[in-house]
Amino acid sequence: MSKQLINREEQGFIIASISGAIKRISETKYIVKSQNGGGEYDVCSTELGWVCSCPDHKFRGVKCKHIFAVEISFALRKEVEVARIEPLQINCCIFCNSSNIVKDGLRHNKRGDIQKYNCRECNRYFTLLEERTSGKR
Repeated sequence: MSKQLINREEQGFIIASISGAIKRISETKYIVKSQNGGGEYDVCSTELGWVCSCPDHKFRGVKCKHIFAVEISFALRKEVEVARIEPLQINCCIFCNSSNIVKDGLRHNKRGDIQKYNCRECNRYFTLLEERTSGKR
């Protein structure tokens, strides 16, 4: 690997780690903020690979730091989709194991949703935290 290629990859990692630097428009199009100004570059997926509108990619024909940043962001998003936690399905009371329970309210907090349940058999309430698996609500 050349020193220039390592530098672009490192810069791409830095861009990918900055909140809000990469904006996904669609599955094949991203907008990446410039590191040294107020500009933005379009990074699009084509049949031949990723293409960026920055001068480094257009004139040198190399994989630029913006493409590296999008590839890192794309890979992280795919990893998160695979690791998604399914919500719990409660079908019995945690105290008496009765199946005669009803949902009795939902409270939102920054960690997730707290679902309140009421058992009609033992007349007890219990709550469960259902962690959020996607962005903010």
